[in-house]
Amino acid sequence: EEIMRKIATYFSDVLLAVSDKAYENLKRYHKRKQVFDVGNSVVDSVYIALDLAKQKKVKRLNKRDFAVVTIHRHENLVNKERLNKIVDILLSVKIPTYFAIHDNSRKKFEEFNLIKKLEQNKNIHLIQPMDYISFIYQMSQCKLIICDGGSMQEESLIFGKPCVILRMETERQEGLKTNFQFLTKLNVKKSKEKIYEYLSKGFEIKEYKNPYGEKGVCKKIVGVLK
Repeated sequence: EEIMRKIATYFSDVLLAVSDKAYENLKRYHKRKQVFDVGNSVVDSVYIALDLAKQKKVKRLNKRDFAVVTIHRHENLVNKERLNKIVDILLSVKIPTYFAIHDNSRKKFEEFNLIKKLEQNKNIHLIQPMDYISFIYQMSQCKLIICDGGSMQEESLIFGKPCVILRMETERQEGLKTNFQFLTKLNVKKSKEKIYEYLSKGFEIKEYKNPYGEKGVCKKIVGVLK
C-alpha cells in the first residue's frame, strides 16, 4: 500500500494533503508539484455513515460503556511474541470489549494457542466483522478504541474517543499530539496504565482541533480539481 502511494505521488501533478503536517512534507519533497491542504475525505465518509446508521436504526453493542477492538496487521499476526503482548493488554480492559475478529486474525490466535485466553475472559466478546456503517456507529458510541490499523486512528480523532494503538510506529503522527491517542510500541505495562487512565472517571479529553479537517473536505477536493 505504501509503495503504491509513493508511485501515485511520483506520477501525479496535483497532490491533495490530508493535514497541515502532510502538506508541509509534500511541499518539502515535491517542490515542482501543486500541493493543496484540503483535509481527509474520511471525515465526510464518517458523517455519511452515521446518517445511514441512524436510518438503519443500528443499535449499540452495549448499553454500558464498552470498547471496540480490531487487530489485523501482518507484522502483529505473524509474530507470536507480539500477539502474546496484545492479548495481555486486552485482558486488562475492565469494561465489555468487542473484538471484531477477521478470519485470518482468528487463525493466528488459534495457531499460537491464544484464542482460549480471549474466549475465557468475561469482558471480551469475539464478534464477526461488521459492515462499515455499523462499525462506524459503534465507534461513535464506545468508550475506548484499541487497534493496529490506520483508519481507526483517524476516526478516533473525529469522534474524540481514546485510542490505544498496538503498533511500534504509526504514519498518522497528527493524533499523537492529543492527550487521547497512545502509541504503545507494545509496551504492556505502559499500555495497561494508559487504558486505566482512559477509563478512569477523572479522564477528560483536552481541547483539540481535528488535524484532518471538518465536514466539507470532498467539496474542497472538487473545487481544486475544477
